[in-house]
Amino acid sequence: MPIKEGSSTGAGLRLSLPQRFASIEGGAQMLNIGELVLGGASFLLALLVYIHTWSFPQLGGGQPGPALFPQVIAVILGLLGLILIGESLYWARVRASQGQKDREKQQVQLTWSNFFWVVGAVIFYILLSETLGFVITAAVISFVLMTRLGVLWFRALPVSLLLALVIFWLFARGLYVPLPLGVWRY
Repeated sequence: MPIKEGSSTGAGLRLSLPQRFASIEGGAQMLNIGELVLGGASFLLALLVYIHTWSFPQLGGGQPGPALFPQVIAVILGLLGLILIGESLYWARVRASQGQKDREKQQVQLTWSNFFWVVGAVIFYILLSETLGFVITAAVISFVLMTRLGVLWFRALPVSLLLALVIFWLFARGLYVPLPLGVWRY
């Protein structure tokens, strides 16, 4: 792995990246290696799971066999891994072209307060999901966390509602996982 001399990052090493990612001073730090590794590992795991499911028994009569659910999850995981890799490469190019000042504006700062917001969201779900139901509770949690992380409220609101409804439909209606209905008992 090529190393630039005279660099002083956390471990004392800096990866040398292709010129398109290192177009400004410090551009080698623009590429998030962790996201690339996580995306690649997700895709590789998905590929291995999908290949392994080929050995599962098949049911007759056109019925889906035991391999269906793991294959669907593997495809979703593989797609998400590829999206993570593509997004990481895209944002590395954007940050390299915009400079260090704009990079700081785009990054969501990870702080302890974000950790406590998520813990609070889990406690909120535990306490109120039976009363309000999954859809309302999940939509509120999603909306609050999205706006906390900088998403505009008029974008966060429809996305939160749609996300909660899709998750409810997928798990409660599609997979028959009992989720709390709360005020939506019908």
